[in-house]
Amino acid sequence: MPLKIHTTNGKSTIVDEQDFVRFRSRGWHAKYNERGRLVYRVIIEKGKRKMSILYRELLDLKDCLGVEVHKKEFELQIP
Repeated sequence: MPLKIHTTNGKSTIVDEQDFVRFRSRGWHAKYNERGRLVYRVIIEKGKRKMSILYRELLDLKDCLGVEVHKKEFELQIP
């Protein structure tokens, strides 16, 4: 059953139950531009701020070279 993770700026995104448990307590942000929506969080690694993108964490991608993300339009009903 899909569940919503709410972002710090009042938006939300939908994830599976097992992913919800894993990602719900992190401070996620949503950003929109002409290419779509991006859900991310800021982490500090070796003293530097770094953006960690939700879909990369969901897919456990360390290196995104050669990865294509396709946008699919669909309607999802959440109770």
